[in-house]
Amino acid sequence: MWFLYDINNFNKTDYDRCLTLMESDRKEKLLSGSHALTRDMSIFGEWIIKTELSKITGITIENIKLARTEKGKPYAIDIPYYFNISHCENLLAIAIDTKSIGIDIEKIKTLKSDVTKALCTQSDTDFLNSAENEQDALIRFYKIWTAKEAYFKMLGSGITNLKSINYCDLNPKHYLENDCIVTIITE
Repeated sequence: MWFLYDINNFNKTDYDRCLTLMESDRKEKLLSGSHALTRDMSIFGEWIIKTELSKITGITIENIKLARTEKGKPYAIDIPYYFNISHCENLLAIAIDTKSIGIDIEKIKTLKSDVTKALCTQSDTDFLNSAENEQDALIRFYKIWTAKEAYFKMLGSGITNLKSINYCDLNPKHYLENDCIVTIITE
């Protein structure tokens, strides 16, 4: 399952409650950061994850503890669910499953032509070139990009060489929401 949230819908009470429930080292790291939007996305992201996991498991939000792997992939301690989070502008996309999962969201906008060289394999380029029109090619590009990012996020390995995998081998699920593409990859 996945969820899309607009952080403009959150209030100060939710923000403060999330901070009180957050592990102290994570809270200190986030609050010492300089970029307010990234900080707020992380804080609200944790709030949403804990809220949704609480609904699924019946465990109270206060008893859900989050941690990160050595490579930075978040997980819930002693809860048999996987989750992943992505954000774009004011939107948070969150996916939860019983299998390892990755999610990515990107706003669809015009690109510079050289971007595809760093991202696309020959198979990906063939997929792009078979587009019916410019808009279809743009959407296909974002499908490739978000699928590859979601794949690496699912693995928890960190995003490395995007050209090391072919889009057509990934079996992604795509959703078009609020001029964004949301892509989910599961094990």
